[in-house]
Amino acid sequence: MSFIDSITGLKQFKCFCIRVVGIICICTVIPAFAEVAQFDQKMQSINALDDALQAQTQLQMLLSEQAISSKQTEQVYRALAMSYFQNGKGEHALKIAQQGYDYATRQQLPEMAAQFAKLTGIFHYFQGSYNQALEHYNDAIAYYINADNPIQLAHLYNNVGLVLDNKGEPTKALTVYKKAKVIYDEIGDENDKVDIAFNISGLYLTLKQYDKALQVLPGIIAARERMQRPADVALAHSNIAIAFKYSGEFKQAEQYTFKAIEYYLSENKFYDLASQYNNLADLYTEMRAFEMAEDYAQKCLHLSQQYEHMNSYSNCSFISAQINYYHGDYQTALDFARRSLDLSISQQDEHLELANLEILSLIHAALGQPQQAFTYYQDARNGLFKVANGQLTKELANFESEQLNLQLAHVEKQRQLESQNNIKRQQARDLLTLVSVMLLVVVFLAYRKHRHKKYTKQLELLVKERTAKLQQTTQQLTQANLIKSQFLANMSHEIRTPLTAIIGQSESIMYDEVQVEDIVTEVSAIHSNSKHLLQLVNDILDLSKLEANKLVLNRTATDISLICSDLQNIFTEQAKQKGIEFSINNQLPSPCVVAIDYLRFSQIIINLCSNAIKFTHNGQVKVVIGFDDKRLQVSVLDTGIGMQKEQLASIFDSFTQADSTINRRFGGSGLGLYLSNQLAKLMSGSIGVESEVGRGSRFTFVMDAEQLTQQDREISTQELQDVISQPLVGNILIAEDHPDNLRFISRLLEHMGLHVFQASNGLQVLNIVAQQPVDLILLDIQMPQMDGLEVLQKLRSSGYTKPVIALTANAMAHEVRKYLDLGFDEHLKKPIERNSFIQCVAKYYQVPLSEQPFFAADSMQPESYEDLNLSFQQKLPIYEQKIGHYYAAQDWQSLQQLVHQIAGAASVFGHENLSNLAIALDKLLNQPERDCGHENGQCDDLVMQLRAALKA
Repeated sequence: MSFIDSITGLKQFKCFCIRVVGIICICTVIPAFAEVAQFDQKMQSINALDDALQAQTQLQMLLSEQAISSKQTEQVYRALAMSYFQNGKGEHALKIAQQGYDYATRQQLPEMAAQFAKLTGIFHYFQGSYNQALEHYNDAIAYYINADNPIQLAHLYNNVGLVLDNKGEPTKALTVYKKAKVIYDEIGDENDKVDIAFNISGLYLTLKQYDKALQVLPGIIAARERMQRPADVALAHSNIAIAFKYSGEFKQAEQYTFKAIEYYLSENKFYDLASQYNNLADLYTEMRAFEMAEDYAQKCLHLSQQYEHMNSYSNCSFISAQINYYHGDYQTALDFARRSLDLSISQQDEHLELANLEILSLIHAALGQPQQAFTYYQDARNGLFKVANGQLTKELANFESEQLNLQLAHVEKQRQLESQNNIKRQQARDLLTLVSVMLLVVVFLAYRKHRHKKYTKQLELLVKERTAKLQQTTQQLTQANLIKSQFLANMSHEIRTPLTAIIGQSESIMYDEVQVEDIVTEVSAIHSNSKHLLQLVNDILDLSKLEANKLVLNRTATDISLICSDLQNIFTEQAKQKGIEFSINNQLPSPCVVAIDYLRFSQIIINLCSNAIKFTHNGQVKVVIGFDDKRLQVSVLDTGIGMQKEQLASIFDSFTQADSTINRRFGGSGLGLYLSNQLAKLMSGSIGVESEVGRGSRFTFVMDAEQLTQQDREISTQELQDVISQPLVGNILIAEDHPDNLRFISRLLEHMGLHVFQASNGLQVLNIVAQQPVDLILLDIQMPQMDGLEVLQKLRSSGYTKPVIALTANAMAHEVRKYLDLGFDEHLKKPIERNSFIQCVAKYYQVPLSEQPFFAADSMQPESYEDLNLSFQQKLPIYEQKIGHYYAAQDWQSLQQLVHQIAGAASVFGHENLSNLAIALDKLLNQPERDCGHENGQCDDLVMQLRAALKA
């Protein structure tokens, strides 16, 4: 076996292994994904419940399920703890958080345990249990300090700083804030940096540096408002109010406190609201507004007791003691002061403890109890000395610690210097050894290179060949993808313009904004835009034009003065909504018939008008149309934003707009002008532009278009007049499997004067032809029992030589060619275009000269097929149920036949969205392997969308 064969065998084995592993992964992962989706759906429904008790009960039930993963268990524990905490049940929240911590410990999940330790610390912090909060925070830090997650570590430092600040240890708090700030400055986002700045501003408040706090807090508030963080804005409002209060600016303090209260009331955050009531009561006490202070102190006591906010409760009790002392109610003041003192001692709040001792001394003195008053006075004085001495001791210890650290650093530096010298000596020895080894390796590699030189060259040739083939294939795929993407983008741009008019006119009718006598005019406008939209959709579906990279013009004799009414219908409502004027200066004779592709001509003008309205905010958009020296000229003038000279050079390039901000401000893909310019060149014309920034633009489309003479116009319209001026005589067979379509087309044919035979399947067609004289057959392709292709084959083999026309929604170019090659005389597409349909059918019949004038295109009024449309709509729920049944039973043949019926009928009766979905699913089900769409979910998605459309 050669070296190449060995490599090939290994590659084949590798591919086999990859496929086996892939199949195993799919079988394992898909059920897991389903379980995850089901769990997420349960959590979403629980989170949406307004009843907290019901939500907590359902979360407890989720915990009892055996199927949930550890990650899902963490989610449930966290959601349950937060639910209890937000509803004022702090002890329950701590219990659940501890259960989550115990679960993570048992399952040996250290990161989850650290998260629950952090959550427990947060709960203790808000309850004022600062020592317990520090204990749990340090537990979480012990994990994250060795884990590769610095952001989580910085968040924990931030939390620890808050606890130390509230404990009255600002120096320690500043130390941990600095640790967090170093991490945030390196990898934190803007939110992190604003948060650490906010916390440091809180230190300024603790250190009574209110001027510094007032310097930084306005910037923090502005940043949080910009980032749309209302909860954090409320916190900043609370802090700046405190700074203003201690700076003696009481009115501003009051204003910012009420801003915070307004937010917490709107969000029902009663826990935080208790803190703000505490701040407001304290502020009014400072202002000597004791009645208002008492009112807010009572509100604070009520909420803080209900939601277990013990810090606020102790503070408000102290404020109530002050207020009652002021009013002379010494006994009530004594009760509040004792209650606050007990809480401050349990919370280790030294400052509040000293304040309570002072007020108790005053109360006992007022009650005529000098001994108790003196005792509390001594306790307050001793406590003050203790705090002062404690701070001095801490500063001294810090100083001694710094000196010791300097000495240790010097010793460590000497040790490191000696270690570096030893490392250099060892590196010299290692380098010598390394050079020797490298020499041996070079000799060995040279030998190996010489030995495998032949095999290397062979492999290089093979790789070059494969690489060249891959590059060629990649280029072909890239080019094909670019062409299709560009085409679809262009069509998206073109479709939106007529849709705007259709939706606008429809809504005007729906909301009774149109007079009854004007409804026909409005519906005509909708019909005109719908026809234009239909033609664009036909272009999109004709992929053969895209693959051939060509577009053929369809020049016919057309009265181009009709463009004026079309433009009015499309753009008047758009301009009105933007508050600008849209006008047309029509300088064309009436009629003005030229040989032109009217669709492409109108497409160019609509594009230019659409752009003009898009980029015009004030003023007007004006269209001037006329002839200039036998050349048709259309100018679109606007008073919009305009363009610079250097921008004009690239506006006709594909995917290009005047500057990079246009797409963000106005939308659009930048394809409209490129598409219009290409169409203009195809029509032997050109588009010119003049523009000035701030004043507007003028786009001028010019093309050769000679007006037809009266004789030419008569010749060009004679054929259609012959078709519609007299009733037809003869028999016709229409074969259509959808009953509503069958009735609609039959009624149209009867109005043309024909005797109509009806068939709903292929067997009925053969029976009718065998028994009745039929001059022409309109044959649907997909029918039950026997399809149209088989029917045509049997008709021809039986000797039937009269014309047969294919009538189907399959209108792709290659499909039409296929039907003509199989023996069909012509092809008619659904939805039916009335005039084209009449003209196609009529040319197979002779018109009697003695009949009176008969206009088949107008003879069938809208009300004559309203019952057909109503009948079709009444069957939609039945179709939806059948689709669900066939899909569940995987009866692909029945499903495909039903979907094909729906596609044809929906297009006939104007249900475009329903028709497009049915056509797409029909094509997918017609593929050789009908379940091919299940792997990527395409078939599932289309079935769901179609059923939803049938229900709508």
